[in-house]
Amino acid sequence: MEKVQKDLTRAIRKGDVGTIIKLRREHDHLPSLEGETYKKTSISGVDLSYLDFTNTEWDSCMLERVQFKAVEWEGAYFPSSIFVDAQFEKSRLFQVAADGSVFRNCRFIDIDFEEVELSGADFVNCEFTRCQFDQCEIDASTFTGGTMTDVSFDGGTFNAVTFRDVEQKNVRLIDVELSGCSGSGTLPEGFRPLTGRRKVVQK
Repeated sequence: MEKVQKDLTRAIRKGDVGTIIKLRREHDHLPSLEGETYKKTSISGVDLSYLDFTNTEWDSCMLERVQFKAVEWEGAYFPSSIFVDAQFEKSRLFQVAADGSVFRNCRFIDIDFEEVELSGADFVNCEFTRCQFDQCEIDASTFTGGTMTDVSFDGGTFNAVTFRDVEQKNVRLIDVELSGCSGSGTLPEGFRPLTGRRKVVQK
C-alpha cells in the first residue's frame, strides 16, 4: 500500500482528478495520508470521502466542489486556503485549526467541531446543518449570509466574531465567552447589532 499512498498523495498535490478516481475505483480502502502537507494545491470536482487526513496541512490551497464525507480530520491545519462549493458531512473535526481561510458556498452537515480554532476565517453563504461546536475558539471570524439550522455552540470563546444576515433556526450558545461580537439581522444572544450596514443578498 505504500505505492498507493504515494500515488494518492502526488495526485492530490497535483490536482490530478483522473488518478484519484482511478485509485478509488481500484482499491476498496485507501491508505492513511496522515501527516502529509499540501501547499498551493488546486483541486476541483473530486470526492475525497472516507480518507484519513489526520495531522495534514493545507497551505494556501484552492479546493472547489470537493466532497469530504466521513473524513478523519484530527489535528489538520488550514492556513490561507479557499474552499468553494465544498461539502463536509458526517465527520469529526477534532483540534483542527484554520487561519485566514475562506469558505464560500460550503455545506457542513452533521459535523462535530471539537476544540477547533478559527482565526480570521471567513464563511460566506455557507450552510450549517445539525452541527455541534464544543469548546471551540473562534477569533476575528465572519459568517456572512447562509444558514444555521440545529447548531449548538457549547463552551469555548467568541472574540470579535461577526454574523451578517445569517438565517438561524434553533441556534444555541451555551456557556460561550463572548467578547466584541456583533452583526446584523437575527443575532445570537450577547451580540451587538450593527446599524447602517447593507443587507446581504442571497445568491
